[in-house]
Amino acid sequence: MTPHEYEKAKKRVEPQRQVVMNLKPTHPNYEKQLQKYTEMLITVKGHAWCMDVASERRKVAKLVSSAVAELLRNRGV
Repeated sequence: MTPHEYEKAKKRVEPQRQVVMNLKPTHPNYEKQLQKYTEMLITVKGHAWCMDVASERRKVAKLVSSAVAELLRNRGV
């Protein structure tokens, strides 16, 4: 991971969190926005997990986001 990737994600993580918070789990774009937020979190905080490869961060973010979105949709939140 480059310092530029880290700094960019660090600046964008909070605005992306707001985007996710403003969407309902049933919104068609919710899962994609949640994935973007999760990927940014992994970029900023995932150094301890050796998540320095962008494609691996994306895979983990997609996996986690899909699972969370499904749980929220099924719960009716």
